[in-house]
Amino acid sequence: PFAMNLANSLLNVILNRGLHEYGGEAAVAVMGIIGAYMSLIFMPTFGITQGVQPLMGYNYGARKYARVRHFFWASVGAATVVMILGWGASQLFPAQIMRLFVPAGSELIPLGVRALEIFTLAFPIIGFPIMGGNLFQAIGKPIQSGFIALARQVLLFIPFLILFPKYMGLDGIFYAAPASDILTFLLVTVLVARQMRILRKIERENP
Repeated sequence: PFAMNLANSLLNVILNRGLHEYGGEAAVAVMGIIGAYMSLIFMPTFGITQGVQPLMGYNYGARKYARVRHFFWASVGAATVVMILGWGASQLFPAQIMRLFVPAGSELIPLGVRALEIFTLAFPIIGFPIMGGNLFQAIGKPIQSGFIALARQVLLFIPFLILFPKYMGLDGIFYAAPASDILTFLLVTVLVARQMRILRKIERENP
């Protein structure tokens, strides 16, 4: 959590500077709206992580690894459903979402619609990396958990925020989010697959 908060603070500084440089105050305002929408979507997802983490931790300590895997995949499924619903709403009703925050005739709506559609492109796969980091935290592997937390925010998102706008302008800032989400998903897939193999090996050796 400390790493996540620190990374988010650094990320917001760079994000707001890029938005102001390439899109002006309107882009900053639009991102504020997107942030509010994302908070509504991520809130139940983070609630799932808080609910399932002690279950995975307890069963890992009790060496009931099948239950750890069950709770992990159940949480991945639940989080993915939430994120798909958030993605579907942002892709099908972006203008309506924007009008929840600004008047119907606001000049922010066209920019907000495009930003929302791009920024949430990878929502359907975000649940897995979030739960992957939660798994490692629950089973007492802070290095892997911290690395996952920092990978998306610092190692990927921030460089993309600096690089993409140089070639794509304001759209590059919006595309930085799904690009970093996709690469984080691939990274976490490798780490989780390795951890699952370890758990199965322990089970075979200690039935």
